[in-house]
Amino acid sequence: MKPTLLLPLVFTCPTLAQSLFSSITTLANLPQDLRGTYRKLARACDTRTELGAAAVTIQYGADESSPAAVYGLDECFPFTKDNKKARLVLFCRNLDCTFGIAEDLDCQSGFLDTVLHYRLNGGQALPNPAGVVGVALNAVKCGTRQF
Repeated sequence: MKPTLLLPLVFTCPTLAQSLFSSITTLANLPQDLRGTYRKLARACDTRTELGAAAVTIQYGADESSPAAVYGLDECFPFTKDNKKARLVLFCRNLDCTFGIAEDLDCQSGFLDTVLHYRLNGGQALPNPAGVVGVALNAVKCGTRQF
């Protein structure tokens, strides 16, 4: 199933885009049950990828014992992987991120459509314990600051 049907919803409901990102926060404002995950993801930010230093680390699913997923600069990452929703996304450095709709859920074919751009600072996190982030926009690609 291609998620392109949701694209007009994002453009016609600007509050949807605002609400998706209104929860971006820092460690101090995270719920207590996500702070350990944040610290784990922060340690994973020191990991090197094939593309260089880590740009984004993600905890997929609620299993705290599973390893953090690490993505490099300009690498597309999905909000759902192996049928597990991103529980917490940590941005390791100052980044410009493009949020969009990927053709496939493993983000291998790139974006069908780019919906919005967002500038994030290192250390900011996007909590998603209820699994709602990724409903309208299912993938992100972050690079060095460009806009």
